[in-house]
Amino acid sequence: MSFGKLFAYFLVISLMNLTGTGFFMSFTPRAHAHEIWVSNQGLDKVQIIGVSSRRILAEIRAGKKPHNLAFTPDGRYAYVANVGTNDVSVIEAATRKVVATIPAGKKAHGVTITPDGKYAYIANVGSNDVTVIATATHKVVTTIPAGKKAALVAFTPNRKKAFISNIGDGTCTVVDTATFKPIATIPTGKGAMGIVVSRDGKRVYETEGNENKSSAIDVGTLKVVHTFQFGHKEPHGLVLVPGTNQMLVTNRGSANISVIDLTTNKELATIAVAPRPDIIAISPDGKEAYVTSREDKSLQIVDIPRRKVVANIKLGGDPHGVAFRP
Repeated sequence: MSFGKLFAYFLVISLMNLTGTGFFMSFTPRAHAHEIWVSNQGLDKVQIIGVSSRRILAEIRAGKKPHNLAFTPDGRYAYVANVGTNDVSVIEAATRKVVATIPAGKKAHGVTITPDGKYAYIANVGSNDVTVIATATHKVVTTIPAGKKAALVAFTPNRKKAFISNIGDGTCTVVDTATFKPIATIPTGKGAMGIVVSRDGKRVYETEGNENKSSAIDVGTLKVVHTFQFGHKEPHGLVLVPGTNQMLVTNRGSANISVIDLTTNKELATIAVAPRPDIIAISPDGKEAYVTSREDKSLQIVDIPRRKVVANIKLGGDPHGVAFRP
Protein backbone atom coordinates (compact mmCIF):
# COMPACT_ATOMS: atom_id res chain seq x y z
CA MET A 1 0.00 0.00 0.00
CA SER A 2 1.36 3.43 -0.95
CA PHE A 3 2.05 6.03 1.72
CA GLY A 4 -0.84 8.19 0.43
CA LYS A 5 -3.36 5.37 0.65
CA LEU A 6 -2.09 4.32 4.07
CA PHE A 7 -2.44 7.91 5.37
CA ALA A 8 -6.00 8.18 4.00
CA TYR A 9 -6.95 4.87 5.62
CA PHE A 10 -5.76 5.91 9.08
CA LEU A 11 -7.39 9.34 8.69
CA VAL A 12 -10.78 7.75 8.00
CA ILE A 13 -10.44 5.36 10.96
CA SER A 14 -9.45 8.23 13.26
CA LEU A 15 -12.37 10.39 12.22
CA MET A 16 -14.79 7.49 12.73
CA ASN A 17 -13.51 7.02 16.28
CA LEU A 18 -13.66 10.74 17.02
CA THR A 19 -17.22 10.90 15.77
CA GLY A 20 -18.20 8.21 18.26
CA THR A 21 -16.68 10.23 21.11
CA GLY A 22 -18.49 13.43 20.23
CA PHE A 23 -15.89 15.11 17.96
CA PHE A 24 -18.66 16.56 15.80
CA MET A 25 -20.86 17.71 18.69
CA SER A 26 -19.86 21.32 18.06
CA PHE A 27 -21.38 21.11 14.58
CA THR A 28 -24.80 20.02 15.80
CA PRO A 29 -27.43 22.44 17.08
CA ARG A 30 -27.75 22.69 20.85
CA ALA A 31 -31.02 23.20 22.69
CA HIS A 32 -31.00 26.06 25.18
CA ALA A 33 -30.26 25.10 28.76
CA HIS A 34 -33.24 25.19 31.08
CA GLU A 35 -33.79 28.65 32.51
CA ILE A 36 -35.84 30.33 35.20
CA TRP A 37 -36.87 33.93 34.56
CA VAL A 38 -37.66 36.25 37.47
CA SER A 39 -39.25 39.70 37.20
CA ASN A 40 -37.47 41.82 39.81
CA GLN A 41 -39.50 44.97 40.40
CA GLY A 42 -36.91 46.39 42.78
CA LEU A 43 -34.25 46.43 40.04
CA ASP A 44 -36.50 47.10 37.01
CA LYS A 45 -34.99 43.98 35.45
CA VAL A 46 -35.79 40.45 34.40
CA GLN A 47 -33.17 38.05 35.77
CA ILE A 48 -32.35 34.76 34.06
CA ILE A 49 -31.14 31.91 36.26
CA GLY A 50 -29.67 28.66 34.99
CA VAL A 51 -31.41 25.58 36.38
CA SER A 52 -28.21 23.53 36.35
CA SER A 53 -25.71 26.25 37.22
CA ARG A 54 -27.87 27.78 39.97
CA ARG A 55 -26.59 31.25 39.08
CA ILE A 56 -27.71 34.42 37.32
CA LEU A 57 -26.89 34.11 33.62
CA ALA A 58 -28.17 37.49 32.40
CA GLU A 59 -30.28 40.50 33.31
CA ILE A 60 -32.63 42.35 30.96
CA ARG A 61 -33.87 45.89 31.50
CA ALA A 62 -37.68 45.88 31.32
CA GLY A 63 -40.25 48.55 32.18
CA LYS A 64 -40.56 50.08 35.62
CA LYS A 65 -41.43 47.61 38.38
CA PRO A 66 -41.84 44.41 36.31
CA HIS A 67 -44.28 42.38 38.39
CA ASN A 68 -45.26 39.11 36.68
CA LEU A 69 -44.23 37.37 33.47
CA ALA A 70 -45.23 34.44 31.24
CA PHE A 71 -43.90 32.66 28.16
CA THR A 72 -45.62 31.83 24.93
CA PRO A 73 -46.09 28.03 24.68
CA ASP A 74 -43.15 27.69 22.27
CA GLY A 75 -40.85 29.57 24.64
CA ARG A 76 -39.94 32.19 22.01
CA TYR A 77 -41.26 35.23 23.82
CA ALA A 78 -41.68 36.36 27.41
CA TYR A 79 -44.40 38.88 28.22
CA VAL A 80 -43.66 41.02 31.28
CA ALA A 81 -46.33 43.11 33.05
CA ASN A 82 -44.84 46.38 34.34
CA VAL A 83 -46.75 47.89 37.29
CA GLY A 84 -44.76 51.10 37.24
CA THR A 85 -45.14 51.99 33.55
CA ASN A 86 -48.61 50.53 32.84
CA ASP A 87 -47.33 48.46 29.94
CA VAL A 88 -45.99 45.11 28.80
CA SER A 89 -42.43 44.34 27.68
CA VAL A 90 -42.13 41.59 25.06
CA ILE A 91 -38.74 39.89 25.24
CA GLU A 92 -37.38 37.59 22.56
CA ALA A 93 -36.01 34.76 24.68
CA ALA A 94 -33.20 33.63 22.36
CA THR A 95 -31.66 37.09 21.94
CA ARG A 96 -32.77 38.40 25.35
CA LYS A 97 -33.86 41.65 23.72
CA VAL A 98 -37.03 43.68 24.28
CA VAL A 99 -38.74 43.64 20.87
CA ALA A 100 -41.95 45.48 21.76
CA THR A 101 -43.52 47.60 24.47
CA ILE A 102 -47.32 47.48 24.54
CA PRO A 103 -49.58 49.80 26.54
CA ALA A 104 -51.86 48.13 29.08
CA GLY A 105 -54.15 49.35 31.86
CA LYS A 106 -53.11 51.05 35.08
CA LYS A 107 -50.68 49.05 37.21
CA ALA A 108 -50.32 46.08 34.85
CA HIS A 109 -50.02 43.25 37.34
CA GLY A 110 -50.51 39.75 35.96
CA VAL A 111 -49.88 38.23 32.53
CA THR A 112 -51.15 34.90 31.21
CA ILE A 113 -50.87 33.48 27.68
CA THR A 114 -53.79 31.52 26.22
CA PRO A 115 -53.15 27.76 25.75
CA ASP A 116 -53.01 28.21 21.96
CA GLY A 117 -50.50 31.05 22.31
CA LYS A 118 -52.63 33.54 20.35
CA TYR A 119 -53.37 36.05 23.10
CA ALA A 120 -51.82 37.54 26.21
CA TYR A 121 -54.24 38.63 28.94
CA ILE A 122 -52.92 41.39 31.23
CA ALA A 123 -54.74 41.92 34.55
CA ASN A 124 -54.55 45.56 35.64
CA VAL A 125 -55.00 46.19 39.37
CA GLY A 126 -55.20 49.96 38.91
CA SER A 127 -57.95 50.08 36.27
CA ASN A 128 -59.99 46.99 37.27
CA ASP A 129 -59.78 45.39 33.84
CA VAL A 130 -57.85 43.05 31.56
CA THR A 131 -55.96 44.08 28.43
CA VAL A 132 -56.01 41.48 25.63
CA ILE A 133 -53.00 41.48 23.29
CA ALA A 134 -52.62 39.51 20.03
CA THR A 135 -49.23 37.81 20.22
CA ALA A 136 -48.85 37.66 16.43
CA THR A 137 -48.95 41.45 16.08
CA HIS A 138 -48.16 42.66 19.61
CA LYS A 139 -51.27 44.84 19.36
CA VAL A 140 -54.07 45.42 21.86
CA VAL A 141 -57.27 43.69 20.72
CA THR A 142 -59.70 44.75 23.44
CA THR A 143 -60.15 45.52 27.12
CA ILE A 144 -62.35 43.38 29.38
CA PRO A 145 -63.97 44.86 32.50
CA ALA A 146 -63.30 42.85 35.65
CA GLY A 147 -63.74 43.21 39.41
CA LYS A 148 -61.88 45.57 41.71
CA LYS A 149 -58.09 45.23 41.46
CA ALA A 150 -57.98 42.47 38.84
CA ALA A 151 -54.89 40.43 39.73
CA LEU A 152 -54.33 37.27 37.68
CA VAL A 153 -55.95 35.23 34.89
CA ALA A 154 -56.26 31.49 34.20
CA PHE A 155 -57.80 29.61 31.26
CA THR A 156 -59.61 26.33 30.81
CA PRO A 157 -57.54 23.96 28.62
CA ASN A 158 -59.97 24.42 25.71
CA ARG A 159 -59.59 28.25 26.05
CA LYS A 160 -63.35 28.74 26.15
CA LYS A 161 -63.37 30.44 29.55
CA ALA A 162 -61.03 32.77 31.40
CA PHE A 163 -61.12 33.25 35.17
CA ILE A 164 -59.88 36.51 36.72
CA SER A 165 -59.08 36.82 40.43
CA ASN A 166 -60.05 40.22 41.85
CA ILE A 167 -58.08 41.05 44.96
CA GLY A 168 -60.04 44.21 45.77
CA ASP A 169 -63.54 42.81 46.08
CA GLY A 170 -62.87 39.12 46.71
CA THR A 171 -64.46 37.79 43.55
CA CYS A 172 -63.63 35.80 40.43
CA THR A 173 -64.78 37.15 37.05
CA VAL A 174 -65.63 34.55 34.38
CA VAL A 175 -65.09 35.54 30.73
CA ASP A 176 -66.32 33.99 27.50
CA THR A 177 -63.13 34.13 25.43
CA ALA A 178 -64.99 33.89 22.11
CA THR A 179 -66.69 37.22 22.74
CA PHE A 180 -64.26 38.70 25.31
CA LYS A 181 -67.29 39.39 27.53
CA PRO A 182 -67.75 38.69 31.28
CA ILE A 183 -70.50 36.12 31.85
CA ALA A 184 -70.42 35.69 35.64
CA THR A 185 -68.98 36.97 38.91
CA ILE A 186 -68.29 34.42 41.63
CA PRO A 187 -67.92 35.50 45.29
CA THR A 188 -64.78 33.78 46.61
CA GLY A 189 -62.88 35.55 49.40
CA LYS A 190 -60.99 38.66 50.42
CA GLY A 191 -57.57 39.07 48.85
CA ALA A 192 -58.31 36.79 45.85
CA MET A 193 -55.01 36.31 44.07
CA GLY A 194 -53.37 33.11 42.77
CA ILE A 195 -55.49 31.20 40.26
CA VAL A 196 -55.09 28.02 38.21
CA VAL A 197 -57.37 25.62 36.32
CA SER A 198 -57.12 21.84 36.71
CA ARG A 199 -55.78 19.90 33.74
CA ASP A 200 -59.16 18.32 33.06
CA GLY A 201 -60.76 21.77 33.05
CA LYS A 202 -63.30 20.90 35.75
CA ARG A 203 -61.99 22.95 38.68
CA VAL A 204 -60.53 26.39 39.27
CA TYR A 205 -58.32 26.88 42.32
CA GLU A 206 -57.84 30.35 43.83
CA THR A 207 -56.05 31.70 46.91
CA GLU A 208 -57.70 34.27 49.19
CA GLY A 209 -54.85 35.55 51.33
CA ASN A 210 -56.82 37.98 53.48
CA GLU A 211 -58.94 35.11 54.77
CA ASN A 212 -56.06 32.58 54.97
CA LYS A 213 -57.81 30.14 52.65
CA SER A 214 -58.08 28.82 49.10
CA SER A 215 -61.18 27.87 47.13
CA ALA A 216 -62.13 25.28 44.52
CA ILE A 217 -64.65 26.46 41.91
CA ASP A 218 -66.68 24.08 39.75
CA VAL A 219 -66.30 25.17 36.11
CA GLY A 220 -69.70 23.77 35.16
CA THR A 221 -71.79 25.39 37.89
CA LEU A 222 -69.47 28.37 38.52
CA LYS A 223 -69.83 27.89 42.27
CA VAL A 224 -67.33 27.38 45.08
CA VAL A 225 -67.49 23.68 45.97
CA HIS A 226 -64.65 23.38 48.49
CA THR A 227 -62.56 25.55 50.80
CA PHE A 228 -58.98 24.72 51.82
CA GLN A 229 -58.06 26.15 55.21
CA PHE A 230 -55.01 24.63 56.90
CA GLY A 231 -54.10 27.28 59.44
CA HIS A 232 -51.39 28.96 57.37
CA LYS A 233 -51.19 32.71 56.87
CA GLU A 234 -51.72 34.52 53.56
CA PRO A 235 -51.77 31.82 50.85
CA HIS A 236 -50.69 33.54 47.66
CA GLY A 237 -49.13 31.72 44.69
CA LEU A 238 -50.14 28.26 43.56
CA VAL A 239 -49.21 25.72 40.89
CA LEU A 240 -50.20 22.19 39.87
CA VAL A 241 -47.56 19.44 40.04
CA PRO A 242 -47.22 17.64 36.66
CA GLY A 243 -47.86 13.91 36.68
CA THR A 244 -49.73 14.05 40.00
CA ASN A 245 -53.00 15.29 41.43
CA GLN A 246 -51.19 17.64 43.79
CA MET A 247 -51.04 21.41 44.15
CA LEU A 248 -48.41 23.62 45.80
CA VAL A 249 -49.46 26.83 47.57
CA THR A 250 -47.07 29.47 48.92
CA ASN A 251 -48.07 30.82 52.33
CA ARG A 252 -46.53 34.28 52.57
CA GLY A 253 -47.23 34.81 56.26
CA SER A 254 -46.06 31.36 57.33
CA ALA A 255 -42.83 31.02 55.28
CA ASN A 256 -43.82 27.65 53.89
CA ILE A 257 -45.45 25.80 51.00
CA SER A 258 -48.50 23.58 51.37
CA VAL A 259 -48.53 20.30 49.42
CA ILE A 260 -52.21 19.54 48.78
CA ASP A 261 -53.74 16.31 47.47
CA LEU A 262 -56.59 17.40 45.20
CA THR A 263 -58.19 13.94 45.27
CA THR A 264 -58.72 13.97 49.03
CA ASN A 265 -58.50 17.76 49.51
CA LYS A 266 -56.00 17.11 52.31
CA GLU A 267 -52.69 18.79 53.07
CA LEU A 268 -49.97 16.15 52.69
CA ALA A 269 -47.02 18.19 53.96
CA THR A 270 -45.51 21.64 54.36
CA ILE A 271 -42.13 22.70 53.02
CA ALA A 272 -40.23 25.38 54.93
CA VAL A 273 -38.84 28.17 52.73
CA ALA A 274 -37.39 31.66 53.15
CA PRO A 275 -39.67 34.39 54.57
CA ARG A 276 -42.49 35.82 52.46
CA PRO A 277 -42.60 33.31 49.59
CA ASP A 278 -44.52 34.83 46.73
CA ILE A 279 -44.95 33.38 43.23
CA ILE A 280 -44.15 29.78 42.36
CA ALA A 281 -43.26 28.00 39.11
CA ILE A 282 -42.47 24.37 38.44
CA SER A 283 -40.31 22.24 36.14
CA PRO A 284 -42.14 20.25 33.43
CA ASP A 285 -41.14 16.96 35.08
CA GLY A 286 -42.60 18.06 38.41
CA LYS A 287 -39.34 17.48 40.28
CA GLU A 288 -38.46 21.08 41.20
CA ALA A 289 -40.36 24.20 42.22
CA TYR A 290 -39.00 27.75 41.94
CA VAL A 291 -40.22 30.26 44.51
CA THR A 292 -39.46 33.97 44.83
CA SER A 293 -38.90 35.29 48.35
CA ARG A 294 -39.42 39.04 48.62
CA GLU A 295 -38.08 39.39 52.15
CA ASP A 296 -35.03 37.21 51.52
CA LYS A 297 -34.55 38.78 48.04
CA SER A 298 -33.88 35.37 46.60
CA LEU A 299 -35.07 32.50 44.43
CA GLN A 300 -35.65 29.27 46.33
CA ILE A 301 -35.26 25.99 44.45
CA VAL A 302 -37.31 23.24 46.06
CA ASP A 303 -36.85 19.50 45.55
CA ILE A 304 -40.48 18.41 45.48
CA PRO A 305 -40.07 14.64 46.13
CA ARG A 306 -37.69 15.35 49.03
CA ARG A 307 -39.79 18.33 50.16
CA LYS A 308 -36.87 20.58 50.94
CA VAL A 309 -35.06 23.68 49.66
CA VAL A 310 -31.91 22.64 47.79
CA ALA A 311 -30.69 26.07 46.62
CA ASN A 312 -31.05 29.71 47.61
CA ILE A 313 -29.99 32.15 44.89
CA LYS A 314 -29.63 35.74 46.04
CA LEU A 315 -31.14 38.20 43.56
CA GLY A 316 -31.35 41.50 45.40
CA GLY A 317 -34.04 44.10 44.77
CA ASP A 318 -37.61 42.82 45.07
CA PRO A 319 -38.04 39.55 43.15
CA HIS A 320 -41.66 38.75 42.41
CA GLY A 321 -42.82 36.89 39.28
CA VAL A 322 -41.17 33.65 38.16
CA ALA A 323 -41.55 31.42 35.09
CA PHE A 324 -39.86 28.33 33.67
CA ARG A 325 -38.77 28.82 30.07
CA PRO A 326 -40.42 26.03 28.06
